[in-house]
Amino acid sequence: MIHQFNNVRIQSIMGAAGAEQIDVLKMCSAHLEEKKAQRLIKTLGFAQLRQLSFPYTTADLCCRAAKEMLMRQQVGSDSIDAFIMVTQTPDSIVPATTFVRQTELGLNHEILMLDLVQGCAGFVYGLFYASSLISSGVCRKVLVCAGDTSCVARNISKIDQAGNAAMFGDGGSAALVVYDENAASSTYSIQSHGEYAAVISSDFASWKRLRSADRTADDEPPEPSKGSHIDGVQLASYAMNDVKNDILRLLAHEKMSFNDVSYAIVHQANQTIVKTLAATLNAGINKVPFLAGRTGNTSSASIPLALSENIDNLLLIKDKPTLLCGFGVGMCVASAIIDLSCTNIYPAFYL
Repeated sequence: MIHQFNNVRIQSIMGAAGAEQIDVLKMCSAHLEEKKAQRLIKTLGFAQLRQLSFPYTTADLCCRAAKEMLMRQQVGSDSIDAFIMVTQTPDSIVPATTFVRQTELGLNHEILMLDLVQGCAGFVYGLFYASSLISSGVCRKVLVCAGDTSCVARNISKIDQAGNAAMFGDGGSAALVVYDENAASSTYSIQSHGEYAAVISSDFASWKRLRSADRTADDEPPEPSKGSHIDGVQLASYAMNDVKNDILRLLAHEKMSFNDVSYAIVHQANQTIVKTLAATLNAGINKVPFLAGRTGNTSSASIPLALSENIDNLLLIKDKPTLLCGFGVGMCVASAIIDLSCTNIYPAFYL
């Protein structure tokens, strides 16, 4: 679907990440020959990863960023009409994380809570939902938090884990979306491709696994979770085809070209995917930059972190609309052309 919103503005954004930085070469060299480790880093592009210390969680990271952002904006948390939390690593499923964190954030009782299970497209998804609530007249201020604690560096024990360990960092974010009758319009394009659902998967919290057909209520617990699975080849193919086409159709719908946007800030999956996507779009790495080399792939936090950690170098954001594009687990792609010229993008917060 493609949908345009009016009278909606992103007032502020703050990315967040773990304070500890892990040297990827040092970590991988303990499990791979140094040349192979260097080749892996060259391919993925992550020299360092951000890791969140125990016992902090994704919600800790997001909520600390949210409180810092709201304080800088001088916005009272009791004025928020909706709280959207986008993550695959919640504090809990029951009760939902938004309710667990309501009191900590100082949110009032007249508020809508929404927990979304989304991965790398999650930040743009969250902005879409917030814009929908504001455009409908239900809300005037919506707090959107998005992120995941995906870093597995501390748990690496096998050579076949090195690829994931050299890629994922821990990240979070907060954004305040508000009603503004003078705001420039924003346009979103969202596509879902469930036929590719197996490309990225995890059975860690799978009720389907717990209720498999060959088990009864009296049986012993099932085998331990096999964890996460990523088909890198299929993911790259999805980016080069479906993601590219979604971006191009959004630009065509708006009668725009890449010359009309400041940057295309895409999900920072890894250096190879971002650079190849830029090449297939004929856009160049300056227009579609890779910005996460010292942070890692932080799932739904990668776009706001790319903005927060590099805002001093993204000077054109104040002059032209910006294209955002998240893509991944589902599979799905969520793109948007948004005016960020009046958005306060704060330096990243580290916990």
